[in-house]
Amino acid sequence: MTSLDTVLDMGGYAAFVWPAYALAIVGLGALFILTTRSVKTQQAELDRLRPPRSEPTSGASEAADNTTGSGA
Repeated sequence: MTSLDTVLDMGGYAAFVWPAYALAIVGLGALFILTTRSVKTQQAELDRLRPPRSEPTSGASEAADNTTGSGA
């Protein structure tokens, strides 16, 4: 148990190291949450602004298939 205490003590700098780790984890967690919320909001805005897609008719898809042939 003494070696674990020594490691956790960080050579006497534990009072500075552990709070720095905690702040870094909290900061990165906050950035992750804010980013995911922003992406969801922007995706919803994009979906709202984007016109609905119309499905091609069967004749249009057949004509498109014929233009991409091998040339034979």
